[in-house]
Amino acid sequence: MSTAKAVEITKMDASPSKMVDAGSHTGKKRVSMDTIAALTTDLEAADIIMMNQVPGNAKLNSCKLYNDDLDASTGIVLDVGFYNGPDQFTDSDGTVYAPGALIDIDAIGTLLTVGQGAVTAGTELRFETLNINTVNQKVWELAGLGQDPKVNLRIAITVQTVATTPQAGDISMVSEYIVN
Repeated sequence: MSTAKAVEITKMDASPSKMVDAGSHTGKKRVSMDTIAALTTDLEAADIIMMNQVPGNAKLNSCKLYNDDLDASTGIVLDVGFYNGPDQFTDSDGTVYAPGALIDIDAIGTLLTVGQGAVTAGTELRFETLNINTVNQKVWELAGLGQDPKVNLRIAITVQTVATTPQAGDISMVSEYIVN
């Protein structure tokens, strides 16, 4: 019989033991949640709906999307990704991100059809596009940045394909994250 160890347990058991990231072991869970009463004019192609704000150095462990039926047909398609928060920053490659700038349009969810019917139990998106081996990565890494920008990032919905028969409705997002 063998015993395998996960990444952080391996660090703890090393001799001498190595520092374990607080976000992976003793961090504090925080939540960002919000709701929008989306109008049909909020659901047009390329429209962006800013939903949650999380620290760039946090570890995102859940991102759930809840929604009313936003399309009486089957046309609406959504992406969920990262945008910059209210503070400008420059990434390690020299890219300057203005407040509200797109970072990665579909880092969390891509080509989602959840808006084509009511979803009151929530759709977990954390590993919809990201591999499960990203569980210990920080938000800035999930967003594809080269370094911690030391600012808050926003999780947003972007409408990729407009609803065939758009309907106004509520959209809620609950993001849980861990900080030191």
